[in-house]
Amino acid sequence: MSAKKPHCSRCHRALKDPFSIAVGMGPECRGGLSKKGWKFPKPRWKVQGGQIVFDGVIGKIVEPPVGDVTRDEKAGDGRRKAEGRRRRMYDRD
Repeated sequence: MSAKKPHCSRCHRALKDPFSIAVGMGPECRGGLSKKGWKFPKPRWKVQGGQIVFDGVIGKIVEPPVGDVTRDEKAGDGRRKAEGRRRRMYDRD
């Protein structure tokens, strides 16, 4: 019986980096979620036998609050307001 290879919990690609394995997600998926407000732990490294070795993580994964408005949604509201102003301006004629 062989051991299962670690994979990303979001896109299911194989994980090779020790930090990605510890977090359970690859760098591209982490980057995409961090842009949406997610917080990820920081890697902890140490020098052992003249080499840098992964020693664990500091912190935990934190999801953004449920009612939090992302930048994309804020931009969408601004566009709707501008469209409404344009409509009102043309309606005056």
